[in-house]
Amino acid sequence: MALKMFDVIRYEGENTRNILAWRHPKTDIKSGSTLIVNPGQCAILFSNGREIARFNAGKHKIEISDTQLLDEFKSFVSGGVLQNSSNLWFVNLYDLQPIGWGTPSAILVRDPETDIPVELKLHGNFVPRIVNLEAFILEFMPSQPDLITVDIFQKRFRQATIGLISSAISKVVYSNQIAVIDIEMHSNEIGLELSKILENQFDKYGIRIENLVITELREETEFGRFFGFETVTLCYLDNQLVRKDLLTAEEIAWYDAYQERVYQTIAPLLSSDEAAWLRSKTLPL
Repeated sequence: MALKMFDVIRYEGENTRNILAWRHPKTDIKSGSTLIVNPGQCAILFSNGREIARFNAGKHKIEISDTQLLDEFKSFVSGGVLQNSSNLWFVNLYDLQPIGWGTPSAILVRDPETDIPVELKLHGNFVPRIVNLEAFILEFMPSQPDLITVDIFQKRFRQATIGLISSAISKVVYSNQIAVIDIEMHSNEIGLELSKILENQFDKYGIRIENLVITELREETEFGRFFGFETVTLCYLDNQLVRKDLLTAEEIAWYDAYQERVYQTIAPLLSSDEAAWLRSKTLPL
């Protein structure tokens, strides 16, 4: 009696943090094959352009009779072999680094006070997070059929961001009647509008913008121009995790001011119960 041999399928890409997703070259995945997913990874099986199964870290056996797969596989399986339209992707679940954005050259913004076009440049960064792995893979698959790297990801979204921001800044400034001379005072307002624009655009990629900051001029001396970061994504800090005795008076003042800013900015958008809960979370140290 001949023994039926089954495949062992595992991640065979490079062990580097530059790789976000790697497609296994095997397309004739047999029922009964063993799938090994490393810690910090997940594997996604696509067939005919859609996700049909997802596997977290661990050892799995791909079974056609498995109730998780049967309904999805039955129209694609012939003789125990998945058709060649199947793709198995391994995704490394890294925390992504911030992506810098900026207008590469000055853009013309019409000053709402004078109605005169003024040259303007803005810079900053944002932190992307992949929240929909299926949408993410499907978006990149046509142009990157085998491998998605951090470099490719950052290049794609930096280019998209610069184009979006360049076209959106003028609209935000003019529609909100922000005088160009007062832009630094309204960096938070501008940042919130830009966050909405970026989120709407990147949602189709399965990407959420975790944090967006705008670089603003803080000081100019004989030694040069010094910039700081204006945070436009606000979230309270957990007071229970802070050792007040290790902070200076200046650091405590900054911390308390930030907590108050979080409350004053977000509370008007909440119900009375929600605002009361937020107040309890943003008390001074």
